[in-house]
Amino acid sequence: QDLLAQLVLARSEADAAKLEASHQKAAADASAASAAAGRDADMLAEELEHAKEREQLWKIAARSRISYTSFDPGDFALFLPTSNGFFVAFNRGCPFRYLSSESLEAAKAKCGENLSYVVGPVIEIHESQAMDEPKCNPYGLPVGTPYYVCTISVQ
Repeated sequence: QDLLAQLVLARSEADAAKLEASHQKAAADASAASAAAGRDADMLAEELEHAKEREQLWKIAARSRISYTSFDPGDFALFLPTSNGFFVAFNRGCPFRYLSSESLEAAKAKCGENLSYVVGPVIEIHESQAMDEPKCNPYGLPVGTPYYVCTISVQ
C-alpha cells in the first residue's frame, strides 16, 4: 500500500507540475497576446491618425481648387472681366454669377486698377432678379433673369 500511495502521490505531483507548467505557459501566452494587442492597438491608433491627417489635407486641397460648376460659400471662384467692366465667374452651367462691387474695389486696392482676373473664396452670395429699372438690372440682363452677386475674400 505504501508503494501504491507513493505512486499515486508521485503521479499527483507530476500532474501538479504539468498543471503548473501549463498555467505558466498560459500566463506567458496571455502576456504575449496582451502585448501584441497593445501593439496592434497602437498601430491602429497610428493608422487612424494618418487617415485623419490625409482627410484634412484633402479638405484643404479641395478648398483651394477653383469651382466652376457650382458656387457655394467657401468655394474658390475665378472672376474674369467683361467688356462692360463687370467681373463674371468662370463657369460651366452656372451663368450670371457676378463679383460684388465691394470685392472688386478690394481687389483693385490690393492689386491695382488693371485686373485681368480676381480669385478668392466665396463669402456670401446674394440672389436677385433682373427688373425693368436699371438699378435692379445693373448687368443688362433680360427682365426676370435670376443673377447672383458673389462677395469674396480677395486673395
